[in-house]
Amino acid sequence: MNGYNGNLMYKGSMDCLKKTIQKEGFFGLYSGLSVTTVKFLGSAAIHSSLVAAYATFKSEHSIF
Repeated sequence: MNGYNGNLMYKGSMDCLKKTIQKEGFFGLYSGLSVTTVKFLGSAAIHSSLVAAYATFKSEHSIF
């Protein structure tokens, strides 16, 4: 990732990890986790509901 002045912000993965922990603390590594979890749980709930509805529909109708 480029910095504001065009230089690289990090020299590698470990440098990124070290600087993130120094700047934001350990829990800064998990700052976007709640949004991702909510998004995943929402899509998993919709998927599970559709699978259950399809199974019910399929068992009640012998078209398929």
